[in-house]
Amino acid sequence: VMNAVFPAEASGFISERFDLKGSTVGREVSEEELQKKGRDAVMKDLDLAREVQLVKSMNKNGRKNLEYGLSIGPLSKSALLSQLREDVKLLVDCQVMDYSLLVGVVDYQL
Repeated sequence: VMNAVFPAEASGFISERFDLKGSTVGREVSEEELQKKGRDAVMKDLDLAREVQLVKSMNKNGRKNLEYGLSIGPLSKSALLSQLREDVKLLVDCQVMDYSLLVGVVDYQL
């Protein structure tokens, strides 16, 4: 499924990939996967939380009101939330309780 979402050519511009479930139980990438796949490893919920904390701790200039995490802008946020609502309706109808949000991160500062 991930190859359908992130085709091979995306490796040129996607710097990180996250499989987010909204849980912390068992939700970090293994050392084995990190060593095997390097920057193509799929990170998980706890990995994202650690990265956000790391960036916060690096904020040495003391600027307040900085936002951390994923930033997608208001229009994309609205579209994403609308799609999530539709997905939840489908999962309820199908009586399925498993969901992942696959996120590809593009670092424009690279």
